[in-house]
Amino acid sequence: MSPLDSNQSAVIIGGGVGGLAAAIALREQGLQVQVFEHRTPRARGAGLVLWPNASPILDRLGVQLPAGPPLTRMRRRTDRGEPLCTIPLDRLYARMGATSRPTLHAELLEVLRARARAVGVALHLGSAAAAVTTRGDQAVAHIEGIGEIAADLLVGADGRMASVCRRYVMGANRPHYAGYVNWVGVLPPDTGLTLHPTTIEDFWGPGARFGVVPLPTGGAYWAACVRMDERAARRAPAQPPSLFARWPAPVPQVLQHTPPDRVRPIAVYDHAPARGWSRGRVVLLGDAAHAALPTSMVPPTTVPAAAPTRPPRTAAVIPVKPKSTSRTWIWSPSTAATSACPPAAIPAIPRCCAARSARPIRMAFS
Repeated sequence: MSPLDSNQSAVIIGGGVGGLAAAIALREQGLQVQVFEHRTPRARGAGLVLWPNASPILDRLGVQLPAGPPLTRMRRRTDRGEPLCTIPLDRLYARMGATSRPTLHAELLEVLRARARAVGVALHLGSAAAAVTTRGDQAVAHIEGIGEIAADLLVGADGRMASVCRRYVMGANRPHYAGYVNWVGVLPPDTGLTLHPTTIEDFWGPGARFGVVPLPTGGAYWAACVRMDERAARRAPAQPPSLFARWPAPVPQVLQHTPPDRVRPIAVYDHAPARGWSRGRVVLLGDAAHAALPTSMVPPTTVPAAAPTRPPRTAAVIPVKPKSTSRTWIWSPSTAATSACPPAAIPAIPRCCAARSARPIRMAFS
């Protein structure tokens, strides 16, 4: 199939960040593009950081986000406020030739939808795909309430939890529980709470983690991670556990100033790595292909043509023995290491996080 043939068509199942970005890219190559999203306009997550492997691609697609200063560092501390390390981001930006952009998920989706409509993408919100298949030289999607839609290419961007496209490509779609619940929230800009405008705050405690990311327009989004078994995760309360009230500032203040209706718990699920992401005329993209954990950077295949490639998840954990043997950290390359650094920087991160106290902590969120 020629990528420049305007007589050909593409159907995209899933209208999230990856599906909309792919729709814009394919439409600008001349294809006729339709997007089917089973939800009405509503974002599920709180926010995300578009790291330098993704933000230039959105610029190239004509997706304009609010301007603001880039993030300059990630400051990592324990749940008692003890410094672990500070990761400056200027070297990352110099290597990649671009900076980062924190944004709210809802705002990014709104901008992507507007751009998709502007270039002629047909968006069908509230339209769910019941099944997909390949018939001859075409992909076919069965859309509930509409019927069969045929196209030369079908992109499955329908997420990790119930992807009909993943089920067709791989024969199954059974995610496994990652072992923790992630409460995500949005701190409004008018609360009077002052945060450092370009610093990601990242706190680590026994079986728990809390991160705060400032937004260019004021306020912040945050995530509170707590390990728990799957049965408890299904009954997770609407608000994070009270243990975070005893953590260092600004954690208690962020929680106190966040409206309850801007918080939601998410039981985190993952998929084992797949050997292939396509079958016939159907190709997977984003979480349907490789579900990224919440602390991972935006994977390159979520935003078309982004680079460099995501580091392979070949090791479950990396045990690190710091100079002081009284405290042990366990790092996962798919979470902590990739959250702010390029692949080449990953081996250096644990060395900068030497233990500084006598209370043992073991954490592995993958």
